[in-house]
This record gives sequence, C-alpha cells and structure tokens, in this order.
Amino acid sequence: MRSMKKSIKRNITILLLAFFVCFGIAKVSVQAAGIQPYWDNADTVTVNLTVSGSTARSSLTVKGKAGTSKITGTLKLVDNTAGTNVGVWAISVNGANCSETKSSSVTAGHKFTLSFSGYVYDANGRGEYVSVSDSK
Repeated sequence: MRSMKKSIKRNITILLLAFFVCFGIAKVSVQAAGIQPYWDNADTVTVNLTVSGSTARSSLTVKGKAGTSKITGTLKLVDNTAGTNVGVWAISVNGANCSETKSSSVTAGHKFTLSFSGYVYDANGRGEYVSVSDSK
C-alpha cells in the first residue's frame, strides 16, 4: 500500500514538473516571437532602435484603446558596452496616442538598449503598467 502511495505521489510530481516545463518553454517561445502582451488600456506599445555610425535613433509608439486619457513614462537609451545612460526622456501625453523620436550621439560599435516603461490611463484614471525594449 505504501509503495502504491509513493508511486502515485511520484507520478503526480512528474506530471506537475512536466506541466511547468512546458509552460515555461511556451512563454519563452512567445517572447522570442515578439508577440505583444495583452493589455487592458493599450493596443500597441513599441520601441525601435536604429544605430548608424555614431547616431542612434530612438522611437516610441504607444496607442491606447478607446477611452485612454493619458500616457506617461520614461524612454531610456543605455550604452551596454560602457554601462552608461545615453539619454533619459520623460514622456507625458494627454490622449490615446504617443509618438516620440529622439536622436543621440553614440560611440560606434557599442551595444545599446532602448526601453520604455510607463503607464497608460483609462477614462477613469486607472493606470496600467507597460514596458518594452529593443537592443542593437
């Protein structure tokens, strides 16, 4: 009887472990495919980093769903090679759409990450956290 209970416990443990492994692999695959997460207030949140020689072009697009009242956050460009911030810009837009483009002088050949983290507010003032990044 004890060996049967041990066997059942072992089988349940193996099934749970298999489930968590499969769930983790699916999550990694979705992120790698660049699929946007589901948000209640935002339709689209994207950043795009283009580096050409010693110039980096950072662009942000946030499109809120109907009723979006405000978009706030921080757009940040980091030089990963040097470990320094190239630019940090405060974003605050009343309305449902935000489009920003910034240019920065950078060191050619370095690696960079552009990130945005902020909030998209609905008509009732409820803020929803959003974040995205792009590396080159």
